[in-house]
Amino acid sequence: MILALLALPVSAVHPAPAPAADVVVLRAGTIYAVENDVVIEGGGAIVIDNGHVVAIGKDVEIPAGARVVDYGPDAVIAPGLVAANSNYGAPRPSERTADLSVLAVDGFDPYSSQVHALQEGVTSAYLPPARGRLIAGQGAVVKLAARGGSSRDRVVSASASIHGAVSAESRMTPGYWQPPIPATVDVGMGVEQPQLPRSLMGAMVALQEIVALAQGGEDRGEYGPDLAARLRDLIAAQRPWRMAAVNELEIRALLGFFGEKSLPLVLDGLGGAEVSDALAADIAKAGARAIVAAPFDPNRPGRDLGRDPAVHLPRFDIAAALERAHVKFAIAGSDQTSAVDLRFAAEICSRGGLARKDALRAITLSAAEILGVAERVGSLAPGKDADLAVYSGHPLDCPSRSSTPATATCCAPARSSWKADASARSAHASGVRRARRSCTARRRCPG
Repeated sequence: MILALLALPVSAVHPAPAPAADVVVLRAGTIYAVENDVVIEGGGAIVIDNGHVVAIGKDVEIPAGARVVDYGPDAVIAPGLVAANSNYGAPRPSERTADLSVLAVDGFDPYSSQVHALQEGVTSAYLPPARGRLIAGQGAVVKLAARGGSSRDRVVSASASIHGAVSAESRMTPGYWQPPIPATVDVGMGVEQPQLPRSLMGAMVALQEIVALAQGGEDRGEYGPDLAARLRDLIAAQRPWRMAAVNELEIRALLGFFGEKSLPLVLDGLGGAEVSDALAADIAKAGARAIVAAPFDPNRPGRDLGRDPAVHLPRFDIAAALERAHVKFAIAGSDQTSAVDLRFAAEICSRGGLARKDALRAITLSAAEILGVAERVGSLAPGKDADLAVYSGHPLDCPSRSSTPATATCCAPARSSWKADASARSAHASGVRRARRSCTARRRCPG
């Protein structure tokens, strides 16, 4: 259960002592810094200066006149969770196979409220530009709250990845037709031109040709507008390719292609793949990173998994296999789930043998590292943004059935604050529902 949540804005850290109104000290019985697996037990404190962590530990010096907030010996502080996948924004796919002009950040409303995710401790989230294309566009990372709702403070990375897929979703591109202007009797109206890919082989051929365009090939607009120039800039910036793959054949095809081209790869949506120890070792050898989609699909009717021989039962050991192979991975919900369920997703993945500290890291620091924003979020360390959440127990514990979740609060130091408007009754009902779901994922729910 989250007692409170802070998503403090970014600004410069001043070496000189700050005014008392700009310094906040938080105390709790346990602090999970996540950075270097540091856990402070038996009482600790975090000193926050104007939105940054400046000190963390058991015996930190408290600046004179600082505002001290003591949550008590039973409280637990952890970094704000980082959702490596979400359905926020307004993704709309291009009519072309590959279109890097589609930016996820363009569909983000900085004044929108994600209060329910904040109540679960999620402070940052990845936004996909769209889905259903070989290259859907450029993904972004945003904060779910900031002082005053400023878009400048909420956008952490406007271009976090080249987002695409070689799975079945990449084969949804419709035919492309552009009528001639002017249309004449001699020219006619033209016909619809089919677009690649229609198979995994077609996807790999298209990727080969697209990368060749960025390396100096002639761009005739066959795959998308201004593709070569945009891709050339992104490759020069070492932007990672986040590519969805849902089976071993697709994963190995991507590993071979990106290994040959020496391009950074993030394998997306591995929740549906059968990742053996051998495949995990090959992913590690290739230097690829991964995002594991937790195998659950809430609020939908039950699925008949026996009708199609290609459908497999849910796997809970994928994250554990990647951890054994020392693959950097994040845990996220599926495309159909909300960032609200991120803690539940991590707890489900721990059923396959993943240690809880590794599950927590997969939804905080590892997720931030994969998304390229670890210098700001994902852990509690001096110099980083003071994005954190306060819990009544371990962040992955299912909530107590008898307690009511407190209203989430995003505070800026002293002079301004923003409180989520959620009644105790609705918060309690939400907590009870989540507790029931969590109990199905764990051996036994405490309390």
